[in-house]
Amino acid sequence: MQSVGALKGVDSFAGGPGMGGASAAGSVMSLAKPVVTQENDVWVIRLENTTGKIQEYRCATEAQARQLALVLTPKEKK
Repeated sequence: MQSVGALKGVDSFAGGPGMGGASAAGSVMSLAKPVVTQENDVWVIRLENTTGKIQEYRCATEAQARQLALVLTPKEKK
């Protein structure tokens, strides 16, 4: 059973499963809006980072996924 705040980051290029996909250089910035989909009763958020790698996060509920997607959405430049 997953806890309410369960989140698993996966990035096969930077650290592997459970490492959050963050590079050694620091946080990963997104180039595009995150895409939220449901796969096998798990909500998946995918986005492309500045290096062109696909960053993937998995959430237990749609609400968690949508809220995380909002946080991961890049801010508009003024």
